[in-house]
Amino acid sequence: MNTLVNNKVNNNEEYKLIADIIVDLSTDIITDLGIIQTWNNEDWNIYKQFMLKRLKTNNIKLCKEYIQYIEEDFTELKEAMYKLLKELNGIQEQFKQADLKQGQKVTIFRINDFGMMSTNQVTIDRVEYTKFAQYDNAVKLIFQPKNQRNLYYNHYYNDVLVYDGWLELPKEVLFNTRIDNGMIINSSKYLSCDKRQYDEIINYFQSQNILPIINTYKPIF
Repeated sequence: MNTLVNNKVNNNEEYKLIADIIVDLSTDIITDLGIIQTWNNEDWNIYKQFMLKRLKTNNIKLCKEYIQYIEEDFTELKEAMYKLLKELNGIQEQFKQADLKQGQKVTIFRINDFGMMSTNQVTIDRVEYTKFAQYDNAVKLIFQPKNQRNLYYNHYYNDVLVYDGWLELPKEVLFNTRIDNGMIINSSKYLSCDKRQYDEIINYFQSQNILPIINTYKPIF
């Protein structure tokens, strides 16, 4: 019991410490840029970019636990940090932060319309930020598939993993394999649309110290 209590106290102290650092970083940015009256409206995009850089420099991965510990005297900042976290979770913002370049090779994983995980090794041509159907926050990715000459495109608007480079995912990560009467039979470990497929992929590559450059399934900043 004491260990659990002590861990909770230590976590609370850490959250409070980082929350205070976030307040100091924000104050410095607003003061340095001279945007005291406009940081949270017309100069929001400028403020956001500087805040993201300062958070990265200080090795702070923004999360709701830190935001919750921002003192009530800084209510406007707390609301702004929740707004920032929501924008970071958005697919457009993640693609912007990844800064994909023309000619860059990437591997894309996402659950397709049949509920199964699809893998695409492609070369980036360009990224367009747009709307798609009922989704306001969507990305149109124009690319050249591996071993093909023509350009294709896909719209992305929900869960997707993107890794730098062309990676190979072993079949056994998502499938069970057995031999029956001399025939090799592969059966999926998961039912259609089971998002645990993303966890399997993330864990497999993480075991090799490879992290996704875009992860809208479980964003980490």
